[in-house]
Amino acid sequence: MALMRLVISLVLFLTVGSGPALAGPIRLGIGTPVEEQLLGHLTEALLKAKGIEVEVYSQLDPEVLRARALVDELDLFWDYNGRALIVFHQDPDRAVLRDPQGCYQAVSEKDLKKGLVWGRMAPGNNSYGLVMTTVLAEQYGVTTISDLAAKMQELYKTTKRKTVMGMERNFNLRPDGFNSLLARYEMEFNSIMAKTTTSGSILDVLRTKEAQVVVGPTVDGRIRRFKLTVLQEDKPFFPSYHPAPVWRQDARKENGAAAALLDRLAEKLDIDALNDLRFPVEIHAHDPAVTAREWLRKSGLTD
Repeated sequence: MALMRLVISLVLFLTVGSGPALAGPIRLGIGTPVEEQLLGHLTEALLKAKGIEVEVYSQLDPEVLRARALVDELDLFWDYNGRALIVFHQDPDRAVLRDPQGCYQAVSEKDLKKGLVWGRMAPGNNSYGLVMTTVLAEQYGVTTISDLAAKMQELYKTTKRKTVMGMERNFNLRPDGFNSLLARYEMEFNSIMAKTTTSGSILDVLRTKEAQVVVGPTVDGRIRRFKLTVLQEDKPFFPSYHPAPVWRQDARKENGAAAALLDRLAEKLDIDALNDLRFPVEIHAHDPAVTAREWLRKSGLTD
């Protein structure tokens, strides 16, 4: 009997072990756009620097990232609160989309029901806004969109000079675009001349002085290159596109230390950090992985 008990004990020890089973590598999905590549490489480099094993799957579309996480083929990827709410949950409520925290809360609650857990939302908003050259913004003395609305009205009343506002053709035509922006900020239509252009060249018309302000991206390598300023939205109008790490729920439970590291990373990703990361990649063709590692080293996160 004693021998039998010893055999059973040995079998249990070999089968169960003396502690919890070790989780496998974190399966990280990385998107295709420059910023999503950078977010993925930041994640990979940070986790590996802390001794956490990572298995990377690159160049995946947003739909593929989400689909693979939902069927337990990925553990972690980055997404944007507004994009997820619109594309994957078909919720275009403009009031919610304009509110970063409200949008994040809404998509977090919807995704939790599907088994996905959102980590900390980064403060940087990769959306659209009103962009000017820093020189002209300082000359006008404007920092917010309301400041600009008042300045444009003043210029028209005193000089009859209209401010040229560049925008994509689609923004000029859509019902929630140009006319809604004018109404939101009580801009005088007569004080503005709309200039439409393609999305890829929208910031270039500031450099060439074809427009004084544009409806353009808030995160772009050219923001730094052309010395541009994004005006503050004192009356939120544009949708919230804040990045955040998204975990498969079971993977999040198994990797609490990794999740805490990524939350610390997300905290540091404000709009200046996102533009700092994108500048060398988009303007000087630096490798996103190398850029991510250099940024992490300077940030102190890998110390």
